[in-house]
Amino acid sequence: MAKILVADDSQANRYALEKLLSAAGYDVVTAGNGQEAVEEFKKNKPDLVVMDLHMPIMDGFEAARQIRRDNDPIHIPIIFISATYKDLASKTKALDLGGNDYLTIPIEPEELIARVKAMLRVKRLHDDLSNTNEQLKKEIKERKRAEESLRKHKEQLEALLAEVADKNSELESFVYTVSHELKNPIVTIAGFIGALQEDFGNALSGQGNEYIRYVSDAVRKMELFINQLLDLSRIGHLTEKEAEFPFAGLVEEALEVLQPRIKARDIAVYVQEDLPVIYGERMLLGRVVDNLLANAVKYIGKDNPSPSIEVGAQQQDGQMTFFVRDNGIGIDEDHAKGIFEVFHRLHTPKEYPGTGIGIAVCKKIVKRHSGKIRVESEPAKGSTFYFTIPARR
Repeated sequence: MAKILVADDSQANRYALEKLLSAAGYDVVTAGNGQEAVEEFKKNKPDLVVMDLHMPIMDGFEAARQIRRDNDPIHIPIIFISATYKDLASKTKALDLGGNDYLTIPIEPEELIARVKAMLRVKRLHDDLSNTNEQLKKEIKERKRAEESLRKHKEQLEALLAEVADKNSELESFVYTVSHELKNPIVTIAGFIGALQEDFGNALSGQGNEYIRYVSDAVRKMELFINQLLDLSRIGHLTEKEAEFPFAGLVEEALEVLQPRIKARDIAVYVQEDLPVIYGERMLLGRVVDNLLANAVKYIGKDNPSPSIEVGAQQQDGQMTFFVRDNGIGIDEDHAKGIFEVFHRLHTPKEYPGTGIGIAVCKKIVKRHSGKIRVESEPAKGSTFYFTIPARR
């Protein structure tokens, strides 16, 4: 129920207005002069004011001025009524002081009620707009707070990523340095073993020559390990100009190197004819193809009656995906999760020689090209390695 303040020094007028407005469904409070009107306004916080201009102690002009000044309720409508001030100057003054309407006595009851309703509708619209604005202000404030929090978290994340990048760079440099330094004594050992066999092989016993073979095998394994470790560390340091080139060329080059092993195992190799052109660092992407094909040949299975390898490309999830598929020994699900980690091996060196670095190198190179690599495999049925290389960046 809307509350209306009626201010009039005439008791009869106050009574008539109170009765009329109460009958229309409004809660009415009254004041006998301007000072009382100001006090009642502060106390009751009405939704609308109906105020006479000609009153003792404080007239309606001053009362309106103080109401607007002290309370700043500019959205509270004030309807002035007067039987004395009917001239244009008085009307203009009243409206300049914050009045919203001006009626002269005598007043038709229906007209007063209609004007009160109209003013209250305007006030409700104003209140709704104010509430919406306040809500928007709160939302904007919350959004700014969230944006500030997001900015701080972003800065922290960027700082953390920069720190991780620095640590990775330091680690790669360390691995590169250590691997490079280890390579020199390994080469020296290999050289002296060769000289020992050549100069004193006949003088050594059978057991002595067997020991030399053990040492020579160990040196070769260590040299292979160090070379692959160097390859892994070089990926972050070596840069090659990116360019477009046919993916088929990488496959042909890799198969040419592997041809003796492929023939020895009688492996059928199927290469898709319409392989696309890709964009990236050719030498590094060649390493990916080399490693995946060498991996397929190695794990094709010793007792496989019809070994085969397939190389191709297909659209998956809106991007070109390359694959190397074999029907070899496969990988069980538990081991497949860690196959892309450095030094992760599924078999003993006696079963399948290697260092466990080759697939990790593939992952690092693909990631360097903003791509992804994954494997689908099933024991005794083979494996398919998928990797993506995004279009020209």
